[in-house]
Amino acid sequence: RRICSNLSVLENLCIGLAQPPGKAALDDIYAQFPILEERADQSGGTLSGGEQQMLAIARCLIMKPKMLLLDEPTEGIMPKMVTTLKHKIRAVNEAGISILLVEQNFVMALALCPRIYIMEKGVICYQGTAQELHDNPDIAHRFLGVAVDNR
Repeated sequence: RRICSNLSVLENLCIGLAQPPGKAALDDIYAQFPILEERADQSGGTLSGGEQQMLAIARCLIMKPKMLLLDEPTEGIMPKMVTTLKHKIRAVNEAGISILLVEQNFVMALALCPRIYIMEKGVICYQGTAQELHDNPDIAHRFLGVAVDNR
């Protein structure tokens, strides 16, 4: 998650910016992540794992990137927060920001990604659309050891 646990949520959002964010930039972030506005003065280290992950993503978004690389954003997060985070990631992508997602949560990756690449020992062993992978449960089982419900 790589937040600064001893800094407030607001201070974390300002890290890396040449100047403090304007009201409009903060309002935009807080509209996407209302919990961060509620906790703006709270120390980042006191947030839950999911809230820390949202703060880390918000800290990137405040810089107006064209692309985000998310490396296992659901690792160590309780299931309810995984769902919330999935919706936030989808909204970011729908707002026009490209996302490269590295994720161990197969169901989430399948729901979010139009293209899927599976690596084994550093080599891409499968590539195709999420729909193709969904429609071919043998591939999912072979490479991931998971069953895909095709109902």
